[in-house]
Amino acid sequence: MIAVILYLLLCVIAGWLGKGSRLGFWGVAVGALFITPAIAILLVIVLGRKGSLA
Repeated sequence: MIAVILYLLLCVIAGWLGKGSRLGFWGVAVGALFITPAIAILLVIVLGRKGSLA
């Protein structure tokens, strides 16, 4: 049960980090449910923010 709560918490953290991206908070958070939150966080960092040239 603690593992599920930790996984959901990591998904919310990934969503929070991605709130400035094209997908926004909910897009990244829900995406992190289907892929691992670690990969979602890496994608947010690599792809950058909305409007950036990265």
